[in-house]
Amino acid sequence: MSQIDTELISRYDENGYLLIRDGISKEKIDELSNFIVHVIKIEANRLGIVETDNEKLLNQIMIQIKKENPISASWIYETINNSNVFKKFIYNLQLESIVSKLIDTDNVNNIGTVSPALRIDIPHDDKNIRDWHQDGSYFLDNMNGNKRLAAFT
Repeated sequence: MSQIDTELISRYDENGYLLIRDGISKEKIDELSNFIVHVIKIEANRLGIVETDNEKLLNQIMIQIKKENPISASWIYETINNSNVFKKFIYNLQLESIVSKLIDTDNVNNIGTVSPALRIDIPHDDKNIRDWHQDGSYFLDNMNGNKRLAAFT
C-alpha cells in the first residue's frame, strides 16, 4: 500500500489508530514466513527435532521449543529480528509516504524507524503478557510524542 486517502487520515486523526487490511502483499508475507520457517528449522534440527512441514514448524514446533527450550526460542527470535531479511522486509514496505501523511510532515526525511521487531507469541504464555500500552520513542524534536506512530503488521 503506497497511497492513503483523506478518509483514512481523518479516521486516524479521530480514533488515534488506523487498521489497514491487506496492506502488505501475500507474496511479501510468504517470503518472510519462509525465512522464519528456515530459522526455526535450523534450531529444531539442532535440538534433534526433524520436521519438514512448514505449518507444523511455525505452529507446533515453535510452541514446543518456546516451552521446552526458552534459550533456543530466544535464539530464534534474535536471529530473525537481527537478520537482513527481516530488516529488508520492514524497509521495503515503503511506508514513508503513508506515515508522513498520518503524522502531518511534508518531508519523509523527518521520519525515523526505531526498533523494528517481530513478536513471537504463543497461546497461554503467561510470562510475556503485557498490559495495553503505546510504544513510543521521544526525541528532542518530538518531546511531547505527538508526532510518533507505532506500526504493527
